[in-house]
Amino acid sequence: MLNYPIVYGNGGISDYQFLKEYFWEYKRQNPNTEMVLLGESYGGYLASLFAAEYIFRKIIAISAFTSIAYQELFSSERSWLKDYLSENALDFYTLCRDNKVNTRTIFINGSRDSRVPYQQFLALPFMKKFKINILPGFTHRESGTRLEYVFSLIKQEL
Repeated sequence: MLNYPIVYGNGGISDYQFLKEYFWEYKRQNPNTEMVLLGESYGGYLASLFAAEYIFRKIIAISAFTSIAYQELFSSERSWLKDYLSENALDFYTLCRDNKVNTRTIFINGSRDSRVPYQQFLALPFMKKFKINILPGFTHRESGTRLEYVFSLIKQEL
């Protein structure tokens, strides 16, 4: 499960490269292992970038942003994002636009998430390689029965 930045500085690039090297090495050492990548928030964004690789059987991204440009305009986290992410960082929207989504990717986001507004998903071109679950009334991070519901969705996808 990915969540917070792994390597600081040059966000979206150095974190991704660090993880990519780690995951490919693991896959090389365990070639018959089927892996599912789960990421939440910034970790969900990073996880979604692995849709262009052939490492994972499936990717599940929770409260993950898919468009850096959308986030910079409409997210309550836009100042953090602008300061942290490299201007050369890719996003899931770019992967879709360039037809580079190779791995089944499932997004789970709340309809009341101000950090990652669900409207960003409306800009994605339709592709069978990903699925979007917008949960009515849910926010960026949940607890109690709502969190249990998110867990149940994840378990269904595994």
